[in-house]
Amino acid sequence: DRDLLSNVSVVNVAEPLGLVITLILLDRFGRKRVFTVVGSFGVLVLGSLYFNLCEYRYLQVSLLFMVYPVVASSALAPYLLMTEYMPTIIRATMGSIGLASASLGSLTALFIADYVLLVGARYAIGIIHGVTVVFTISIMVLKRETMDTDLS
Repeated sequence: DRDLLSNVSVVNVAEPLGLVITLILLDRFGRKRVFTVVGSFGVLVLGSLYFNLCEYRYLQVSLLFMVYPVVASSALAPYLLMTEYMPTIIRATMGSIGLASASLGSLTALFIADYVLLVGARYAIGIIHGVTVVFTISIMVLKRETMDTDLS
């Protein structure tokens, strides 16, 4: 199907671009601030899609592709934050746990994508919206910013 091919092409361009932009912003503005803004943007866009606040199909698809790199870049958060918040002695172990949790999130996203085929996109967007809300609140309650601090 031609629409599916064009959608996949947009995702393949949008994801690496979103990750690179997020990495640049992380080093410039700090982890907590960037992940809070990224999560808030994801909550707003996914909420508007879930509650069907915009009726134009092309705008909905555009919003979904705008939020896709945001959600993909949030997979970096467990790895980055677990390695930066932990003492040097256990940093490698916590980095592995953070990477495993990011991988678990990626696998969960695949199951959600299959769930879309069974019950419809609205429910899957609701699940992703709920996870994004929890992620954003978790980042907001972090006590300290790790940018420009000695991590040893």
